Amino acid sequence: EIHLKNFKPLPVIDEAVDQCIECGFCEINCLTTGLTLSARQRIVVQREIEGLGRSGEDGSRLKDLVKGFAYEGEDSCAGDGLCAVSCPLSIDTGTLVKHLRARNNLRHRPGHPIATWIANHFPTIHGFVRFGLGFMSFLGKILPCRKIFIWDRHMPRPVRKYQLNTPTQKGQSLKVVYFPSCINQSMGTSVKDPEKKPLVEVTIEVLEKAGYDVIFPEGMKSLCCGTPWESKGFFDLADAKSKELEKTLLEASQEGKYPVLCDTSPCTHRMKRVMSDRLKLYEPVEFIHDHLLGSLELEKTSEPMAFHLTCTSTKMGLEEKFRKIALACTASPVFPEEVGCCGFAGDK
Repeated sequence: EIHLKNFKPLPVIDEAVDQCIECGFCEINCLTTGLTLSARQRIVVQREIEGLGRSGEDGSRLKDLVKGFAYEGEDSCAGDGLCAVSCPLSIDTGTLVKHLRARNNLRHRPGHPIATWIANHFPTIHGFVRFGLGFMSFLGKILPCRKIFIWDRHMPRPVRKYQLNTPTQKGQSLKVVYFPSCINQSMGTSVKDPEKKPLVEVTIEVLEKAGYDVIFPEGMKSLCCGTPWESKGFFDLADAKSKELEKTLLEASQEGKYPVLCDTSPCTHRMKRVMSDRLKLYEPVEFIHDHLLGSLELEKTSEPMAFHLTCTSTKMGLEEKFRKIALACTASPVFPEEVGCCGFAGDK
């Protein structure tokens, strides 16, 4: 009866990961493998915590595991979901971590009022960010000593209000709704950037060169896809912000008649997951490939250019389109091997 004895316990912990057999294929794409815990190890530890909690055995070990997991498992997880790309069952351990954060929010609720206030005062947050970037850039100029003050000339400066003016409608037959992400509405170029125009302004110029009228959604400074709240486990607030944005985008696009471009792939990834199929949603690489390559004359450079394929672009299956655009821009595109998540995960 050896085949009936000493089974490894696999207690149910979360529907997002319960099918995991702990094979370890996820670890090649997990950002924190070797730093804290890998995706597989997060599942293993949570199963041990669940098992000890149910049995009531070894309370001190359970306490140590819960305490250690707070940083090793939860806080250090980027939640980018690249672990699902190499998993045979497409298990996203980041989803488990977000669910754990949501449970902790409900248990302790110290940050919920703050998260709610931010969601309801988004234009004020934009102002704080722009002021902070401007103030820090100013301090960086007058305090050159790095031992006292650490600020890099490569850090972004604030986007000025005049740089976000709604473009004049030129009566073009082609129209696109452009929703700049909150990051690109606030963060501009750095002192060291050769290009001094912010991304929003450059995007408008490229779209207009391709023959598009650019439409901004109403009250865009109040709008957000909801990703920052989803990342922290505030799913109710994330869904509320997504629905607010969805309603505005449907109005701006005339119920999906015009395509919608968002200039940040993580935002677009969430929008595609949770919003109406009536919206034709595009992230930059996808929109350039599908709509702009045939309308623009590109001057290909002979200099090599390095490209970073974001985690959400990978999950949306845009690698081939990314490479095609890169080849249209340079004869020597470089895609570094084994470079997955950038590590920021929105706020890291």
